Amino acid sequence: MPQAIASRLAGNGPGRPPESSWAGLDALLHPRAVAVVGASDNPDRIGGVPLALMRERGFAGRLIPVNPKYSTVQGLSAFPSLVAAGGEIDVAIVAVPAAALESALDDAIAAHVKTLVIFSSGLAESGELGRNLQEKLALRAHAAGIRVLGPNCLGMMSFQNKVYATFSPAPRAGENRTGDIAIVSQSGAFGAFAFSLARARELGMSYWITTGNEADIEFADCVQWLAQDGKTRVILGYMEGCRDTSRLERALQAAREAGKRVVITKVGRTAAGAAAAAAHTGADTGDDAAYDALFRRHGVWRASTVEELFTVGYAASVCPLPASARTGLLTVSGGVGILMADEASSAGLDLDEMPQRAQQALLKEVPYAGPRNPVDITGQALTTPGLLERTLANMLGTQDGQAGYDMLLFFPAAALLGAAIARKVVDELIAAHARHPDRPFVVTGLMQPAYRQAFREAGVAVIDDPSAAVRALAALAFFAQSARTPAV
Repeated sequence: MPQAIASRLAGNGPGRPPESSWAGLDALLHPRAVAVVGASDNPDRIGGVPLALMRERGFAGRLIPVNPKYSTVQGLSAFPSLVAAGGEIDVAIVAVPAAALESALDDAIAAHVKTLVIFSSGLAESGELGRNLQEKLALRAHAAGIRVLGPNCLGMMSFQNKVYATFSPAPRAGENRTGDIAIVSQSGAFGAFAFSLARARELGMSYWITTGNEADIEFADCVQWLAQDGKTRVILGYMEGCRDTSRLERALQAAREAGKRVVITKVGRTAAGAAAAAAHTGADTGDDAAYDALFRRHGVWRASTVEELFTVGYAASVCPLPASARTGLLTVSGGVGILMADEASSAGLDLDEMPQRAQQALLKEVPYAGPRNPVDITGQALTTPGLLERTLANMLGTQDGQAGYDMLLFFPAAALLGAAIARKVVDELIAAHARHPDRPFVVTGLMQPAYRQAFREAGVAVIDDPSAAVRALAALAFFAQSARTPAV
């Protein structure tokens, strides 16, 4: 890409200085009027899905189908052009072939549209001709003051506002919970997969954005906008590459200063991955070590797997940040206690022993318990009245001048698949958490759905896999330490 064009597309061109490259996203993410260019009466076609979703889910703004072939689309009055529709249009979703994009842009400029969401593919990812067309369109849109999401993207969703500017079939499978987790993905397919995983895990989401070829709006712009958004606490990201690392650094710094917890899966670490990314969206994945350093400097947790991305994101949404990395591991299984200890040590968590007085008290009740840390209270946790409650108090309180653990992880084995006795365990854990709401509490293992819901309502995190639970606690400790350490 020519340097002058790359500079302007990175936000350095006339009229849009770097520090405001995200400011125009209000119209995109909080639109009052949304048009669909290439609107279809078929709710399953690319130009029909956004209209169908927003009608079904209750978008309160104006919906404008644009298609010269029809007078009505999905029960709404249709218009031959954006200009003919009249009125202010915050977002125009463009669902036409690449060959029709120049005409669609002419119409958008004439109608003073604020933002375009371009689904069309066959641009920069397809070779030189497509790249030239994309650059031409981007420069014209920029000159007209129009922001562009895409092209070659799956669009965006703003859940509080019921905006579904996407043709992904994923939302048709069911609504997700509204919450404080935002997802930004440079890949549409990964974004759809992530959306589906978030719904399956009942994670509450604020926004979902896919950036595609990034002719204008980049991953970094979305992160910086989310940094100042009051509805978002956690930002999950999928990155292939970045044209302007200074733009990304500003965004991550803004997120850090705003206290947002950012978790990113950055791909393209290998030659094979980098080649695949270039073919996918034309992305240059860059120097992996440099990204590692950038993320660490700005308190970003780099997730190596999709599982880790979501587990850490979930924990960051549910749990407070700990005062330190001092972690108490509580278990009814010596074997799983060892596994958690290995994981915790590898992750850099602090596994100080319980105070001697607490160890002696436990051994007096259960001579064959493991009293140090991990603390193994064996199956007696279910049969000895008050044992769990007393052990939790010893692990969380102050004894012999030693403060209690700042994070607690409990593995109950299969105990929570039971009935009456299991409910008592759940109640004791919730009560302990209520006495120490400033500390992350995580329960790991399998349990009845009713108990999972009880923990959710009480703010206790549930992570099925013990190893994943330990890594999530390590991420919380990392976020806490980063918040206390100035960026360098």
